[in-house]
Amino acid sequence: MSENDEFFEKLYLDWYRALLRYVYRLTLDRQQTEEILQETFLEAYKKIELLRRHKNPSGWMYVTAKNIARNYLRKMRKPDTVLYLKNYELPSVNEDDLKYIIPDSFTKEEADIITRYYQDRQSIPEIAKAYGISLSACKMRLKRTRDKLKKDYEKNNFSM
Repeated sequence: MSENDEFFEKLYLDWYRALLRYVYRLTLDRQQTEEILQETFLEAYKKIELLRRHKNPSGWMYVTAKNIARNYLRKMRKPDTVLYLKNYELPSVNEDDLKYIIPDSFTKEEADIITRYYQDRQSIPEIAKAYGISLSACKMRLKRTRDKLKKDYEKNNFSM
């Protein structure tokens, strides 16, 4: 096995799971995530010489994955026609997908609020009513939960 192949294998084994979580949080779709990761590692393999000399290979992988994901999502957003979604059911995130999103550091209430909003597609008034709080209090809790999710994610998964 060549030095380049050994470096690539180590890079893959060390960073695949972290990049999987990172890209999944950008797409919320397993199939898209796998496609983006495959393209990311293909790009890394093509530029292995550059990557071996790079001072921060993991950072390069994250930036490349982010750019590929953005391009992929941008292409997905371009509609050929305008659809009126009034008659269509919104897709939901299944429980297996949520385990990638909700950190263990969340309280039961934080996990419940974000699950109700994103997975169960409950409106803010419905969540506020369930908790017996005002609409503004519900919006603030949802915002704080999102901020905590972002902070937790940046702390644990994005080291550049």
